[in-house]
Amino acid sequence: TIEQLQSIVKNNPQSEYIEYIRGLEYKSKEYNTSKLNVSCIMPHGIFVNGIKNTDIESFSGYLFYDIDGIDTKDELNDTIGRLCDTFPISFLQRSLSNKGFHFLIKLDDTFSITNDTFLNVYDYVRSILIDKGFNIDLSANGLSRKMIISSDEDCILNTTNSLSIDILSFNNFSMLRNTNGK
Repeated sequence: TIEQLQSIVKNNPQSEYIEYIRGLEYKSKEYNTSKLNVSCIMPHGIFVNGIKNTDIESFSGYLFYDIDGIDTKDELNDTIGRLCDTFPISFLQRSLSNKGFHFLIKLDDTFSITNDTFLNVYDYVRSILIDKGFNIDLSANGLSRKMIISSDEDCILNTTNSLSIDILSFNNFSMLRNTNGK
């Protein structure tokens, strides 16, 4: 559950190892190799018999996004504050590098994600985030995307937050996307 995720992030049994990684040169070979040993989840759903998109058994109702490349603690905190003031964030954790963060947005119960709609929904919400000035990592996408479980005593959890999708706007986005061949 998302509550279990928060508990693990706040009291991560790998916190000492994560602090070791945070002391390495960002994106160095050792950093990249070391982070492969940190636990992760697949936040978009439950996958069986593998980790491909076709292996999804059920959807979580959450969308995972990533913002990286923030150089100072003040800028990181300001960006987190602005995001939380702008969007109904359900969960947010500072990333392994401490140069960004991962967050989950829960879709409200009126919108159901399927294999056929996931990519359009994901890209629709991402386009809203980008239009609001957030530097979303474009490579951190996909249904079977993994999220590293970080160590962050100040992670944010709000189980009452959810995003309502404007169906007309979403349908227009999807129609334009399909018309443009994307």
